[in-house]
Order: sequence, then C-alpha cells, then structure tokens
Amino acid sequence: MNDRESNESNDSQMSDQSPVFSEPSLNELMSGVAMPPEMLRDFFVISRLETAGLAQVVRSLGNLDGLGSQAALENLIQNSLGSESDKDVAKSIRRTINSLRSSGLPKVFESLEKWISSDRREREKFFSSENIERLRANLNVLITENSYGKLIRKAERLLRDVGNEFRDLKFVCDLRPVFDDPKEHVDAFVILTNMRIHYVTQGGENRAFELALTEDELNRMRDDIDQALDKVKVLKTLKKGLIAPSTTQEDS
Repeated sequence: MNDRESNESNDSQMSDQSPVFSEPSLNELMSGVAMPPEMLRDFFVISRLETAGLAQVVRSLGNLDGLGSQAALENLIQNSLGSESDKDVAKSIRRTINSLRSSGLPKVFESLEKWISSDRREREKFFSSENIERLRANLNVLITENSYGKLIRKAERLLRDVGNEFRDLKFVCDLRPVFDDPKEHVDAFVILTNMRIHYVTQGGENRAFELALTEDELNRMRDDIDQALDKVKVLKTLKKGLIAPSTTQEDS
C-alpha cells in the first residue's frame, strides 16, 4: 500500500488508527528533540484530513454562537466535518486552533523534524514526507488563513487574563447518622452532599476547595446557575450587532 492509499485508509477510521505517543524521555528533553504527546497525536490526526474539509471547518467558524465555549466549538467542528466524524478529531482540531499561532509554525515544524530525525525509521511510519506536506497545508488553512481562529485565541487569552481556571467538579452524597445521647442507637440520618471543585490558579498551581451542601442549598445553587445561563443567553444576542472579524487582523 502506498502513502496515498494509507492516508485514505486512515481518513476513514481515525479513532482506530491513531497511535498513543509516549512521554518524552530524559534524553529527548536534554537534547531538545522532545515533543508534547498530545500535540503529536493532534498533528497525526490533522495530517490525515482533507484540506478542503478543513477549509469548510474554517468557514463554519463564522457561525459560532459566542466565544469561550470549547464544547460549542467542538460541536461546530464536528458538524462541519460530517455527522459520522469522530469526536476526537474535533477535539484535535479545536486544540490546534486554540494553541498555535501563525508566527510560531516555523518553530513547531522545526521541532517536529528534529523529533522525527531522532528515530526516523520508526517515526516516519506516523509522519511520512507526504503526511508532513499535508500537515503544512492543513495548518496553513487552520491557523495562518483563519481569521476566526485568531479571534478565538484572543478570546481564550482574555478569559484567562484574570481569575482561576475551572477544571472539574465532583459530588459525593452520603448519610450522616444522628445518635441518641448515650451514643447507643442511631435515631435519624441527615443527607449531605460534599462538592469538590478542582481549579488552576493564575500561577499554574492545582488547587481544590470543598463545600458541604444540604438539599435546599443544592436547589439554591441550581437556581443561581439557571439565572446565570439566562443572562448568558441574553448576552449572546449581542453578537448580532457585532462587526465580523477582519480577515487581516493580527494574531497578537
């Protein structure tokens, strides 16, 4: 099977074909040939997509209903690629649009070539010369020519200029016994929900805090969240009065 046939096969079954790239070794880190595994996987995925399909993705970004929602961005990308497209493909495209700038692409390709050259026989299985050329063409569409991508990256930086970054939320519900005075019997139970929020500080530190919540407090929190979402819906309508981004705006 030649490289073109191999690429077409990978296009149709991306989730089954995507390799798992290992963390860089100490020697790779010391010699400057290390590459982030997630970036390698994203590049692998993108290097096997049709450039015309990615151009359609870029055109669809103008229909994004507000900026800052990664889930909305991934859904838009997936719908643009087609109903049968893999969610992981949409994630790879979304991460790439968010993280890369056109000014940084030459350095990225230089690092990728160093990584390939350090074990060319093995790594060209994932990134052949044909795949690299397609990756260049695809990143040119996704990053260099994508004015909406520049706007998305600016919005993402604005979101993180102040405040801590939410990572995940966990609830643990339990029954707490109420003992009688002699502590011989359980007279009743109270229901309590422990909420743990994990976040990252502006300095990059992982932290968490916990709250013990009753059912009434959970309902109050749900009502407050619903009110906040209602306000978001109103703010989204302001998009209609905004000017579309210029195709010549700088990615600063």
